[in-house]
Amino acid sequence: MHRDNGGWTPLHYAAFEGHIEACELLLEAGAKITEIDNDGRVPLILAAQEGHSELVRKLLEQAPSMVDCRAHDGKTALRIATLEGHKETVK
Repeated sequence: MHRDNGGWTPLHYAAFEGHIEACELLLEAGAKITEIDNDGRVPLILAAQEGHSELVRKLLEQAPSMVDCRAHDGKTALRIATLEGHKETVK
């Protein structure tokens, strides 16, 4: 999978932007939901950071154990969504 200088894959970008269909297509094509960027963030964390609650739910359905994944700063997707004030995502 291609990465940029920050370690982002196409799935990281799609998750950050909240593009559900693009994420689904990338996952079907073999993108790994567990890939981390240079800061230790998986696509789930980026989706939570931006408040994309529906995408967060879909990613967790595919990989429930990712809920406990922590970036290099120790923050989980839940913690980041809380800090950003994304109440719907936290639910």
